[in-house]
Amino acid sequence: KKRDVMLEAMDASFPEDAKWSEQNGGLFLWVTLPEHVNTTELLMEAIQSGVAYIPGSNFYTTSTHNHIRLNYSHPSIPDITEGIQILGALLKEKI
Repeated sequence: KKRDVMLEAMDASFPEDAKWSEQNGGLFLWVTLPEHVNTTELLMEAIQSGVAYIPGSNFYTTSTHNHIRLNYSHPSIPDITEGIQILGALLKEKI
């Protein structure tokens, strides 16, 4: 249910250039953004806006920087909806 809520919120709030996987299970969604978006640099701005994510660079040995990993297992459904709206607005600003 939480995964579905997050996917619906991302469809409604994320910029067109953002792409993500629709996993059948697990706890996370993987988001790919345009090459010029540095999610490590953007993280502090996201936290100041009230949301957090795991930068994709934590999962690579190369200098890949335009991915984020979003967890849907911990936050409540209202928090998922609000957080994705906040993050979507921030991403639209940066893209």
